[in-house]
Amino acid sequence: MLLPVTSLVDALNGRLPRLQRWCTPTLLPAAASVLDPYLSEASCSVDELGDPLARTGAFARLEYLAAAGQGADGCLLGVHGSTGGNWVVARALALQAPGTTVLVARESHQSVIHACQAFGLTVAFLPGGWHEPTHTLLACTPREVHAELAAGPPPAALWLTSPGYDGAIADVAALAEAARGIDEELVVVVDEAWGAHLEALGLTGALRAGADVTVRSMHKLGGALAQTAVVAWRGTRLDPGLLEMAWRQYTTTSPSYGLLANLEAALAGLASPQGATQLARAVGLAVELRERLAALGVDCLTQEDLPADRAQAVDPLKVTAAVPGGLAVARGLARHGVIAEKAGLASVTFVAAYHLDDDAPALAADALEAVMAEGFRDLNGGRAGNLLADLPRRACEPGPARVRAACDLAAAVGAVAGETVEAYPPGIPILVDGFEITAGAVDHLRALAAGGAQVIATDATLRTVQVRM
Repeated sequence: MLLPVTSLVDALNGRLPRLQRWCTPTLLPAAASVLDPYLSEASCSVDELGDPLARTGAFARLEYLAAAGQGADGCLLGVHGSTGGNWVVARALALQAPGTTVLVARESHQSVIHACQAFGLTVAFLPGGWHEPTHTLLACTPREVHAELAAGPPPAALWLTSPGYDGAIADVAALAEAARGIDEELVVVVDEAWGAHLEALGLTGALRAGADVTVRSMHKLGGALAQTAVVAWRGTRLDPGLLEMAWRQYTTTSPSYGLLANLEAALAGLASPQGATQLARAVGLAVELRERLAALGVDCLTQEDLPADRAQAVDPLKVTAAVPGGLAVARGLARHGVIAEKAGLASVTFVAAYHLDDDAPALAADALEAVMAEGFRDLNGGRAGNLLADLPRRACEPGPARVRAACDLAAAVGAVAGETVEAYPPGIPILVDGFEITAGAVDHLRALAAGGAQVIATDATLRTVQVRM
């Protein structure tokens, strides 16, 4: 194994601070800082601070602040990111309704799928939408939710995703209302990893819109350091006692006090006048970038592009540019010192982070113009069809054998996937363990591999894929 040219420490102290990072973590300048992360790191041995596991003292205060911001009845703090929060919620659902089905959004993060399957919950996908110019997966509609629930036995929960990775914000209120029209006690969970800033923008968060439980990643647009997250709830459709039990079963017994202190500082900072100013500035950077990209003839995802019943808004801090060969474009931008949050076959997504410089939009647009002039279209892996077109929405019936074996990808169509495969970012599964492998999914994976995507799979080259025998 070859060692990297430079150490991680040297990399973080070297070129990284000079990059224009249109990506997470979106560090908020208004958030107070722990002056010395080494000398101030602590543990529950310092009992005057309270205990993060017993949720006392300073940690109880932090929970109160985090819950109040969402209009929650209570919340739990995490240092495992929204991935850890999703596992806590799935565990609580499994404790409340073991072995039942969860209807999940097709644009769900892989952590939702993995957590449900790990705790014995059956995953079934909701219908969804597709924005062809950017290859963006969109939320289901209220009509689709109503039809799904009316057609089958009651699931344990409806697990939505909003905002989506590309910025589309679903109408959670309408979706929750449609669900409750069929089953008043149905648990509605929202993976709100990208929504920690919604209230600061003057938008309605998922809990106030009717969700029962949310999971928020504070490092995405909440202005905090990586790994910080909050699980919050309202009401008792998902028993808060079971959520707390699941959290105790999952959470580390040694959380970083520095991360939790930063989470607190970000919450306070985003709610402060200085935070409001910095948020408005970030929105302005996104507006300027869209204008500069438009001048280059590059379209960006807007609310007007999307069906109203699938998206009620597009996050003003997200700029998803429709560019062919997005994966190659992102690599080209990085050579010019501009780092995008995510790239796909047909788009590049920028996050207007609070830490960006004033000239960031100009630098990003200039870099994109230069990349376009370099002829990136010759480097892209082509486009793929609508990912939803032939995607199975329910798992195959389990057979007697659980053996997994490597199979040539081309020959795997029609077989049952033995692993979950995704490109990261965004981490949305393309193949799902236990679901049929379709021709459309294989075509999509081939296009991603040709474009140079980072694929998370047993065989990252995608020459083979694990199937169930």
